[in-house]
Amino acid sequence: MKLVKYVSLAALCSAGTLFAAPFTDPLDNTDNLNPFGGLVLNDNGGSGIVSMTRAGAGDEGADWNIGGTTNLSLDLADQQFVLNITPEAQIGDGQWHVNILFFDGGGSFISENNLIGFNSSTSLASNNIADFATNQGVVGADNYLVRMRIQGTAVTGGFSFSEFAAVPEPGHFALLIGGLSLGLLVYRKKYSK
Repeated sequence: MKLVKYVSLAALCSAGTLFAAPFTDPLDNTDNLNPFGGLVLNDNGGSGIVSMTRAGAGDEGADWNIGGTTNLSLDLADQQFVLNITPEAQIGDGQWHVNILFFDGGGSFISENNLIGFNSSTSLASNNIADFATNQGVVGADNYLVRMRIQGTAVTGGFSFSEFAAVPEPGHFALLIGGLSLGLLVYRKKYSK
């Protein structure tokens, strides 16, 4: 009886470790950003705000790479399927844009789809990428990459951001907690005598 109790408690305590962790990039440096097309990145002395400024007239932006990998998981268990982007401020006439690149489990490219068109919004952008893939008709995608593009006048146009995050959808996490709580209640009722 005591063994069952300890095993149940250990399972409950380790439930969160069974999943890959969500990832939040506080943007206190540019380590997870891979610029292309001459885009200039500035971590502003580790302030937690990264500025992205155009250097020329071509296609410029940055891929969000995490720990040297290029893909975030669409698997519910990995808790990385909701993308949150926190834009801070427009620089000059700058605008930002997000494309999602989808890959299969072997790393083969499937498609690139426009998630957020060019805009100058400073409001939090939160998108369920798994739902987006379904709505776009993307089949067989297991992973995704975030590609930011910056548009505006060269040298003076850009945008700054304070956070990128790949996190679980709150509803799924609440469902997991609710299920674990119900299991504990059933266990207590059954073995409380």
